[in-house]
Order: sequence, then structure tokens, then C-alpha cells
Amino acid sequence: MPTFGEMIQRCRDKFGSAPREMERQEEDEFRLRPSFLMRLIFLLSFDKLRRVVRDQNILRDHGQVVWGFLVQANQILFNPKNRQVLPANVIYSPDTYFDNRPEEMQDVAGGLFQLKGTAPGDKEMERFASAITDELARTMKLPLPRSLCQGKEAFFTTCLIQPSHLPQGYLASGFFPLVICPEKTEAVMILPARYWPKELRESSAADQL
Repeated sequence: MPTFGEMIQRCRDKFGSAPREMERQEEDEFRLRPSFLMRLIFLLSFDKLRRVVRDQNILRDHGQVVWGFLVQANQILFNPKNRQVLPANVIYSPDTYFDNRPEEMQDVAGGLFQLKGTAPGDKEMERFASAITDELARTMKLPLPRSLCQGKEAFFTTCLIQPSHLPQGYLASGFFPLVICPEKTEAVMILPARYWPKELRESSAADQL
């Protein structure tokens, strides 16, 4: 079994170096496809998630691959029959320190979820408790306290998850390859499973930790 570091590197190798050029079919498979109603709501309400839809081509053409860690998601995303594109809160770090240490960031994600519905005395953590408790909140690239992440740079953000980008068609794991492009956009998205190594597609990564 390859290490987690080897698996994320295989994702990067298969995704290729930026800038990328893809065939039309590959571009179509990469694209996020929220419903017309959701896109209309984004437009009328000035929802920050419209940035994810707007900047997905930047992620496709110029993004880099890191591990992403689920904090919470719309419950429908855990349903194998779901086909809707829906929001989730994730954390990630651009630092390669976590390539082979995903358990450290998954512990952070779990700790953040425990803040849901609480009122921490720490002012900095109150921002995360508020973002997690209000499931309609859209938080884009909020820096995590470095004290939680081995002194490394890391972020909390809201993204959109398309079921067809996951190997089983629904959220079955607590972490996954994520595409980021911090120099060009706050948006992030899951790397479609076609770029994952076979071992990662066929197993539940969360069960391995």
C-alpha cells in the first residue's frame, strides 16, 4: 500500500503541471455543475460561493493539489443517491509537511467540528464556532491558528462538492485531494476522482488513519 505522501504525489503527477490544457470531455468532467436554481440564488443573494463557480477554471488550469479535510457538510452529500452540488466546510494547508501526516489535520478538523453550537472563551476560536454553527455562513480562506497546525499555514473555507467528483458518488471519507490556487483565488474544489490513484479510489482513506 503506498503512503499518503505517495498517493497525493500521484494525484499531482496525474493532474499534471500548470498551466494545463485539457480535451473538451476532460474539461466537462472537471466542471462543477450546481443547479440553475442554486446558481440563481448565488447571483441574487451575492453568495460567496459564486466565487467557486466563477473561479473553477482557474483551479482547473493553474491549481495545485493538497489534502483537504472535512469539517462538516450538507447531510445530503452523505446520501449515495444524491446528485446535487452542495456546500461543505473544509480545512487544508499548502504546506507539504502534511502530505504524509494527514492524521494531524484530520484531528484539527474533528476538533473544529466539536465547536459547533458552543461559545468558546477564546475570541479567535469564536470565529470558527460561529462559522460552523451557522450552516448558511460562507467563510472563505479563514486562517487557522498556527498553534493548531504545527506552526504551519492552514485555512478553513467553504467549498462546493459535486458527487460525481467522488469515487463512490458521495462523501465516504473525511479527507480527499483538494485543488487550491491561493495566489489567484480563495476558491477550492475536490480533485475529481479520475486523477486519484487506484488505492485511494478503492478504499476509504478515513478508515486507514
